[in-house]
Amino acid sequence: MQIQRANGIVHSVSSPNSESTLEELRESALEHLLSLRVFRDDGTALFRASDGSDNLQYRNAWFRDNIHVIRGLMAIGYFSLVDKIWSGLFETLRKYENVMDNIISDPSSYSNNNCLPPRVVPETLERVPGDWTDTQEPQWLGELLSESAAWISGLRDETKANTYRRLYSKSAEYLIAIGCFDGLFSNAWEEEPLDVYTSNIAASLTGLKTAKQSGVFVPNHIIEYGEKKLEERLNPLCESSTRNLDLSLFWLVNVYNVVSKDMGDKIVSQLINGLGTQDVIQLDLGRPRYDGDVYPGLDDPDHNSLPPHSVPEGLWTMYWTSLARYYASRQQQEPYANALETAINLRVDGKSVEQYVLNSKGIYEPRNPLAWADAQLLEALK
Repeated sequence: MQIQRANGIVHSVSSPNSESTLEELRESALEHLLSLRVFRDDGTALFRASDGSDNLQYRNAWFRDNIHVIRGLMAIGYFSLVDKIWSGLFETLRKYENVMDNIISDPSSYSNNNCLPPRVVPETLERVPGDWTDTQEPQWLGELLSESAAWISGLRDETKANTYRRLYSKSAEYLIAIGCFDGLFSNAWEEEPLDVYTSNIAASLTGLKTAKQSGVFVPNHIIEYGEKKLEERLNPLCESSTRNLDLSLFWLVNVYNVVSKDMGDKIVSQLINGLGTQDVIQLDLGRPRYDGDVYPGLDDPDHNSLPPHSVPEGLWTMYWTSLARYYASRQQQEPYANALETAINLRVDGKSVEQYVLNSKGIYEPRNPLAWADAQLLEALK
């Protein structure tokens, strides 16, 4: 297998221990993110997933990706823009409040065609149909509940605050109605089979706990049931019935904070040692999202010359930023610097790409400079 490490595929940079380099990287990542923001007529903002150069559908706005962007901007103190993004997300919820009302009234009506939209046109908030599964609320709605509560409590506009508190409370009720702890959903990888995913359970549990602490009525037995389901998945560790290891498990340690330090160390150790073949590990390009992961090829402008899921193991760069964040939390400076430098080396033309994918010539090429990739880099740099 030929591995291309030149012509812009992998760049050499100075050590991330240099403060000037870190500041330049922050500015570069922020510049990429700001190029993807869309200011709406109502004064709110949403971020496109990308500029659409690799996939036109990525010019739309994902709840998932925008929450990643919020974390990245929070890491560098860009609070004024964070306020606009949260407002944009809650205005989207307001547009689809009737969907929440219907599902809360009749949970059995929940389906891929009757659920909250995971992605919208940023200018109009219209639902975007696509080739992906839509039923993925436990992941992004759980994160919205856990991370927007403090923002809502700080709103000075009482009318806006009351509206968003209503939507926040209704989001928790909706999450419970759809059976977030044992229903069948996709996880962060929305094209994957429906299953009960550990990362979804953890996101939902964190969100509902935060909602309860914020004054939303969440029955104790719901929290206790979620804790029980999570404990069952951690001993032994598995992400779903079809896979044990998945990059989404990093978020249990870095984002949701629902596991002990010892369990977090165990999860990360298993991800380091268990994801990817030895050949993949030696490439330093990233790791597959999970064992057996496959991804489309890169042989024409639309990347459709090979059928979907025909090329093995797209290597996801978020592995390195996630690993860097873990090492930072454990105050392990040298491993942190090494992981961060690897992530930096994989940037292309001043942008963090989502993954490296094998083309028909046996060369790994970068794919999808995405907002959430540089947002995760900003988190790792803080």
